Amino acid sequence: VIERAIRSGYTSVMFDGSQLPFDENVERTRHVVEMAHAMDISVEAEIGAVGYSDPSLVFKPRYTEPEEAEAFYRAAPVDALAVAVGTVHRMVAQEAALQFQRLKAIHTLVKVPLVIHGATGVPDQDLGKLVRCGAGKINLGTTLRLAFGRELRRQILDNPEEYDRIKLFGPCMEAVEEKAAQKLRLI
Repeated sequence: VIERAIRSGYTSVMFDGSQLPFDENVERTRHVVEMAHAMDISVEAEIGAVGYSDPSLVFKPRYTEPEEAEAFYRAAPVDALAVAVGTVHRMVAQEAALQFQRLKAIHTLVKVPLVIHGATGVPDQDLGKLVRCGAGKINLGTTLRLAFGRELRRQILDNPEEYDRIKLFGPCMEAVEEKAAQKLRLI
Protein backbone atom coordinates (compact mmCIF):
# COMPACT_ATOMS: atom_id res chain seq x y z
CA VAL A 1 0.00 0.00 0.00
CA ILE A 2 2.80 2.42 0.89
CA GLU A 3 4.65 1.61 -2.34
CA ARG A 4 1.47 2.35 -4.31
CA ALA A 5 0.98 5.61 -2.39
CA ILE A 6 4.54 6.67 -3.18
CA ARG A 7 4.09 5.90 -6.88
CA SER A 8 0.75 7.74 -6.86
CA GLY A 9 2.25 11.02 -5.71
CA TYR A 10 1.56 11.15 -1.99
CA THR A 11 3.83 13.61 -0.21
CA SER A 12 3.99 11.69 3.07
CA VAL A 13 3.32 8.17 4.31
CA MET A 14 2.83 6.56 7.73
CA PHE A 15 4.02 3.07 8.59
CA ASP A 16 2.77 1.51 11.82
CA GLY A 17 4.85 -1.49 12.82
CA SER A 18 4.08 -1.02 16.51
CA GLN A 19 2.72 -4.55 16.92
CA LEU A 20 5.86 -6.09 15.44
CA PRO A 21 8.97 -7.08 17.40
CA PHE A 22 11.43 -4.16 17.62
CA ASP A 23 13.90 -5.50 15.04
CA GLU A 24 11.18 -6.26 12.51
CA ASN A 25 9.59 -2.82 13.02
CA VAL A 26 13.01 -1.24 12.40
CA GLU A 27 13.67 -3.35 9.30
CA ARG A 28 10.28 -2.64 7.70
CA THR A 29 10.38 1.03 8.64
CA ARG A 30 13.88 1.40 7.19
CA HIS A 31 12.62 -0.12 3.93
CA VAL A 32 9.75 2.41 3.83
CA VAL A 33 12.20 5.26 4.58
CA GLU A 34 14.49 4.18 1.72
CA MET A 35 11.60 4.01 -0.76
CA ALA A 36 10.02 7.27 0.36
CA HIS A 37 13.14 9.39 0.80
CA ALA A 38 14.28 8.42 -2.71
CA MET A 39 11.20 10.33 -3.90
CA ASP A 40 11.46 13.20 -1.35
CA ILE A 41 8.46 11.85 0.55
CA SER A 42 8.35 12.11 4.35
CA VAL A 43 7.77 9.13 6.61
CA GLU A 44 6.04 8.86 9.97
CA ALA A 45 6.42 5.66 12.00
CA GLU A 46 5.38 4.48 15.46
CA ILE A 47 7.33 3.06 18.37
CA GLY A 48 5.49 1.91 21.43
CA ALA A 49 1.83 1.28 20.67
CA VAL A 50 -1.17 3.57 21.18
CA GLY A 51 -4.14 1.42 22.15
CA TYR A 52 -7.77 1.52 21.02
CA SER A 53 -10.86 2.22 23.09
CA ASP A 54 -12.73 -0.52 21.18
CA PRO A 55 -12.24 -3.76 23.18
CA SER A 56 -13.11 -5.88 20.12
CA LEU A 57 -9.84 -4.84 18.45
CA VAL A 58 -6.99 -7.22 19.19
CA PHE A 59 -4.19 -4.78 19.88
CA LYS A 60 -1.52 -4.64 22.55
CA PRO A 61 -0.90 -1.08 23.77
CA ARG A 62 2.56 -0.29 25.12
CA TYR A 63 4.18 2.92 26.32
CA THR A 64 7.18 4.18 24.37
CA GLU A 65 10.43 3.88 26.27
CA PRO A 66 12.70 6.91 25.64
CA GLU A 67 15.82 4.81 24.95
CA GLU A 68 13.83 2.57 22.62
CA ALA A 69 12.62 5.63 20.68
CA GLU A 70 16.19 6.87 20.33
CA ALA A 71 17.47 3.47 19.14
CA PHE A 72 14.57 3.17 16.70
CA TYR A 73 15.19 6.62 15.23
CA ARG A 74 18.94 5.97 14.86
CA ALA A 75 18.22 2.69 13.03
CA ALA A 76 15.33 4.01 10.92
CA PRO A 77 15.64 7.81 10.49
CA VAL A 78 12.01 8.80 9.99
CA ASP A 79 10.77 12.37 9.59
CA ALA A 80 8.21 12.12 12.42
CA LEU A 81 7.80 9.59 15.20
CA ALA A 82 4.50 8.62 16.80
CA VAL A 83 4.90 7.76 20.48
CA ALA A 84 2.67 6.24 23.14
CA VAL A 85 2.43 8.42 26.25
CA GLY A 86 -1.11 7.73 27.49
CA THR A 87 -3.50 8.49 24.64
CA VAL A 88 -5.96 5.99 23.17
CA HIS A 89 -7.35 5.85 19.62
CA ARG A 90 -11.09 6.55 19.29
CA MET A 91 -11.39 7.68 22.90
CA VAL A 92 -14.51 9.83 23.18
CA ALA A 93 -14.21 11.04 26.79
CA GLN A 94 -11.39 13.48 27.49
CA GLU A 95 -9.84 11.30 30.20
CA ALA A 96 -6.40 10.36 28.85
CA ALA A 97 -3.82 10.01 31.62
CA LEU A 98 -0.78 11.51 29.95
CA GLN A 99 2.83 10.88 30.89
CA PHE A 100 4.37 14.27 30.13
CA GLN A 101 7.73 13.34 31.66
CA ARG A 102 7.97 10.41 29.27
CA LEU A 103 7.22 12.70 26.33
CA LYS A 104 9.85 15.20 27.48
CA ALA A 105 12.43 12.44 27.86
CA ILE A 106 11.73 11.14 24.35
CA HIS A 107 11.90 14.69 22.99
CA THR A 108 15.38 15.19 24.43
CA LEU A 109 16.62 12.02 22.67
CA VAL A 110 14.79 12.15 19.33
CA LYS A 111 15.18 15.29 17.23
CA VAL A 112 12.26 14.91 14.83
CA PRO A 113 8.65 15.97 15.43
CA LEU A 114 6.93 13.64 17.86
CA VAL A 115 3.37 12.64 16.97
CA ILE A 116 0.50 12.05 19.37
CA HIS A 117 -2.12 9.66 18.00
CA GLY A 118 -5.51 9.43 19.70
CA ALA A 119 -5.49 12.96 21.10
CA THR A 120 -9.27 13.31 21.13
CA GLY A 121 -9.13 11.83 24.63
CA VAL A 122 -6.74 14.54 25.83
CA PRO A 123 -8.37 17.11 28.12
CA ASP A 124 -8.46 20.54 26.43
CA GLN A 125 -6.24 22.08 29.12
CA ASP A 126 -3.49 19.53 28.30
CA LEU A 127 -3.30 20.06 24.52
CA GLY A 128 -0.89 23.00 24.74
CA LYS A 129 1.19 21.15 27.31
CA LEU A 130 1.72 18.33 24.78
CA VAL A 131 3.36 20.86 22.44
CA ARG A 132 5.47 22.36 25.22
CA CYS A 133 6.71 18.86 26.08
CA GLY A 134 7.77 18.06 22.51
CA ALA A 135 4.76 17.06 20.41
CA GLY A 136 5.03 18.40 16.86
CA LYS A 137 1.87 16.81 15.45
CA ILE A 138 -1.34 16.02 17.29
CA ASN A 139 -3.99 13.78 15.70
CA LEU A 140 -7.60 14.65 16.55
CA GLY A 141 -9.58 12.57 14.04
CA THR A 142 -12.25 11.27 16.39
CA THR A 143 -13.11 14.74 17.69
CA LEU A 144 -13.74 15.91 14.11
CA ARG A 145 -15.84 12.84 13.29
CA LEU A 146 -17.84 13.43 16.48
CA ALA A 147 -18.53 17.04 15.48
CA PHE A 148 -19.67 15.89 12.02
CA GLY A 149 -21.81 13.05 13.38
CA ARG A 150 -23.51 15.12 16.06
CA GLU A 151 -24.40 17.85 13.59
CA LEU A 152 -25.63 15.31 11.02
CA ARG A 153 -27.82 13.70 13.70
CA ARG A 154 -29.21 17.13 14.62
CA GLN A 155 -29.87 17.95 10.95
CA ILE A 156 -31.74 14.69 10.38
CA LEU A 157 -33.84 15.04 13.54
CA ASP A 158 -34.66 18.71 12.81
CA ASN A 159 -35.36 18.08 9.09
CA PRO A 160 -36.72 14.51 8.79
CA GLU A 161 -37.92 15.07 5.22
CA GLU A 162 -34.56 16.35 3.94
CA TYR A 163 -32.64 13.83 1.87
CA ASP A 164 -30.19 16.02 -0.05
CA ARG A 165 -26.75 15.25 1.34
CA ILE A 166 -25.40 18.56 0.03
CA LYS A 167 -27.87 20.44 2.24
CA LEU A 168 -27.22 18.13 5.20
CA PHE A 169 -23.42 18.12 4.91
CA GLY A 170 -22.92 21.90 4.72
CA PRO A 171 -23.70 22.51 8.40
CA CYS A 172 -21.78 19.34 9.30
CA MET A 173 -18.62 20.66 7.66
CA GLU A 174 -19.12 24.01 9.42
CA ALA A 175 -19.24 22.11 12.73
CA VAL A 176 -15.99 20.31 11.81
CA GLU A 177 -14.30 23.60 10.89
CA GLU A 178 -15.47 25.18 14.14
CA LYS A 179 -14.17 22.23 16.21
CA ALA A 180 -10.83 22.24 14.36
CA ALA A 181 -10.40 25.97 14.95
CA GLN A 182 -11.22 25.53 18.65
CA LYS A 183 -8.61 22.76 19.04
CA LEU A 184 -5.99 24.76 17.11
CA ARG A 185 -6.50 27.70 19.48
CA LEU A 186 -5.97 25.37 22.45
CA ILE A 187 -2.82 23.89 20.92
